[in-house]
Amino acid sequence: MTTKLTAFLLLLVTIGFSQNSLPLIPQPGQVKIENGIFLLTDKTVIQADASSFEAQYLQMAIKQLTGLNLKIVPVSNGSKISLSFDVDGPAASGVKEPYSLTVSEKAIAIKAEYNTGFFYGIQTLLQLIPSENKREIKIPCLKINDYPKFQW
Repeated sequence: MTTKLTAFLLLLVTIGFSQNSLPLIPQPGQVKIENGIFLLTDKTVIQADASSFEAQYLQMAIKQLTGLNLKIVPVSNGSKISLSFDVDGPAASGVKEPYSLTVSEKAIAIKAEYNTGFFYGIQTLLQLIPSENKREIKIPCLKINDYPKFQW
């Protein structure tokens, strides 16, 4: 009887954890997975101010994870990861950590009102990038809106 109960509980736990297809820690406030993938390659650029600490940090982190050395450019029409300020975002409530992360087939966009939001958006993006040296890294298309659950 104990063996059957243990197997049943193990099955329930496995099913519960298998429902989450994105292993993000902490879990974002809102996640919407969409169809398609973004291909991160050596042709992808980071669209931001070249002196931006966040852009430089993202560049370094991606190089360490994948071996890809992405350029930082002010404007791009091609495959890109863009960091842009969103003055109409959820940070208008006075909270500085909110961000949105959108991954489409053509671009990745991280929007925030404050640098703190960019930092958290970058952390989430880095969790989506597998740590492997390949010429093409596949990132699932999705939309994430995140903010702190509690004010500290």
